[in-house]
Amino acid sequence: MNKKEKEIKELVSRLDEIFNPLNKEVCATCKINCCKECSKTMAFLPFNKSDFFLELKERYGFNKRKGFILKDGCRLPREFRSFVCISFMCFKLKGFDHIEAYRISNRLYDLRGY
Repeated sequence: MNKKEKEIKELVSRLDEIFNPLNKEVCATCKINCCKECSKTMAFLPFNKSDFFLELKERYGFNKRKGFILKDGCRLPREFRSFVCISFMCFKLKGFDHIEAYRISNRLYDLRGY
């Protein structure tokens, strides 16, 4: 693993630490399909490869009503999520460091070259 890949892995892990506990509280009762727009444009890595998005749908299960969302959050590993997914902070989420989360998201954006 090179230096860039290692940093990406560390940043993804940090976002998981921030959001996973919060997602378990919020996502279970949510009625919004967070995946709807990105699924239309296939905004998942690598860019514009519909076969990759289809592979993600098949591997992780995608439902038209809720996308990749389960009661405890997104089932799609963070490293495969679009930039929107990585940077989106649901308005229902409370009690976390927004600035730190945005800083990490922006660094991932720079490293991954969305």
